[in-house]
Amino acid sequence: MINAQEWLDKNYPINGTCVRKEDRENWGKSRAEISNLDISQQELNGSLKLERFNQLETFDCSHNNLISLNLTGNNHLKEINCSHNNLAGLAIGSNSHLTRLDGSFNNLLNIEFITTLECPEKLLYLNLRNNYFRPSNLNVFSPFLQIKELYLGTSDLARINLSVYNQFYGSLKPLQNCHNLEILCISNTEVNYGFEYLSDSLKEIFLADMREKLTGEDLGHAQILAELALFDGDFNRWKKEKILKSEKLPQLSKERDAFQRLTTFWKEKFENSQTYQVNKLGKEFNVALKILQGGKEKEENNSQNFREEKEKLIREINELKKQIEDLRIENENYKEANVLIREKYERIMDENPHLRKEQLESLLTESAKEFQAQIQINSKK
Repeated sequence: MINAQEWLDKNYPINGTCVRKEDRENWGKSRAEISNLDISQQELNGSLKLERFNQLETFDCSHNNLISLNLTGNNHLKEINCSHNNLAGLAIGSNSHLTRLDGSFNNLLNIEFITTLECPEKLLYLNLRNNYFRPSNLNVFSPFLQIKELYLGTSDLARINLSVYNQFYGSLKPLQNCHNLEILCISNTEVNYGFEYLSDSLKEIFLADMREKLTGEDLGHAQILAELALFDGDFNRWKKEKILKSEKLPQLSKERDAFQRLTTFWKEKFENSQTYQVNKLGKEFNVALKILQGGKEKEENNSQNFREEKEKLIREINELKKQIEDLRIENENYKEANVLIREKYERIMDENPHLRKEQLESLLTESAKEFQAQIQINSKK
């Protein structure tokens, strides 16, 4: 094995120029003049710190045996590839230009190194597959607003057999503002809900779960994969269906329940209600119905189940509207009956001043029944 720091200082002297013959691009340049440095596949071992590479933009140290890497003094770096090492520690500093970082296939435990970036929104590519990250949700990735490719899963069966792999868990909601995300890998993680928050820009998502084969347990992705299969793997179609089922139908059900409560209230208050109360309830109903039939029908959706459920709810609401209208008419009829009864009462009193109170009440009761029967006949017509 070759000591990484000694090898670097020998081939790229701090106070001299590059003497590494294989590096034709940088031959004869000082550290401060080098913008691209590739030291991959050199069997380098141990820790490595880059110093005085003040203009370095791309750095590749992949496929070595490094255990720690310190890049905190290289603030012009745009691309870092430190994959396929044994890194347990990685420091990238506050780099404000970084657009690409590949730290896959290492032994990284702590995800906090990624939080030191000064401009996280510039990062476009982040690959952290096949590490040993401790349990963490995805909140740490929410600042990467322009990210296009994000790899967080584990594909190394040997790591999975040993139960040492990336332990990300929870919801995908922290990625809801990553509107440019095209590729996402969460294979063999505990991230198993919140898929509806992902952007429509997503083209590929990796969900394979080999842990289920090893343990026999459903660890979260099997159901999602089965659902995606029904949509021929079209994630965006599946997501739209998921949103419709999780948000739209419950909202319609709430509106239907509101109409049912309105009708129940109207029936309970009918005998004591006045005309202005009826009109008020009618106006409230019409406003609510317009919101449902106007706003909701403008939304485009591809869900047959959603349309059928929506039509069912509208039919129920129309039936409730009819019931309210019938109650309104019945209320008007009762008002008419009361007026006629009062008029007959006054005529009887004028024509028969000698009648006792009991006889008068009997006549009024018969008159009321007569008028009520006549009103019912008119209503049926």
